[in-house]
Amino acid sequence: MPSRLNSGDRLVICVAEDRKSCEPSLRLLLTSLRRYSADVAIIVFCPHADAEFIDWTRGDDFGRIDLRTAPVAGAYGWNVKPQALLQLLSEGHREVVWIDSDIVATKDVRPAFAQLDSGVLVATEEALWTQNVTAQVW
Repeated sequence: MPSRLNSGDRLVICVAEDRKSCEPSLRLLLTSLRRYSADVAIIVFCPHADAEFIDWTRGDDFGRIDLRTAPVAGAYGWNVKPQALLQLLSEGHREVVWIDSDIVATKDVRPAFAQLDSGVLVATEEALWTQNVTAQVW
């Protein structure tokens, strides 16, 4: 199937999920992006995608998704993020935004990035990652 993306797309959203058990959260993310940012290009790396999931993402009412079933080259675990972003940048995409598969969009994502200069890199911190971890004393 031909790609629904155009080489002139300014913003491309990148999502990767290699765990079949996380497909429900991936579906929620894609559904929320369809609702609030339907015309934004989305590239999804999903090596476990079966025929039903592929058909679901290619529905006429779904939006502009490029579903890739090949694993991201050189990526493993959390390392998939920089590898996927670098792959898309090397393909010529100028503005690539990573969104984790456990996120749900509640509004259009474009305004958050619209005023940024092309040389800006935005990163966030997992501030609450260890909030429920108790210190282990050796």
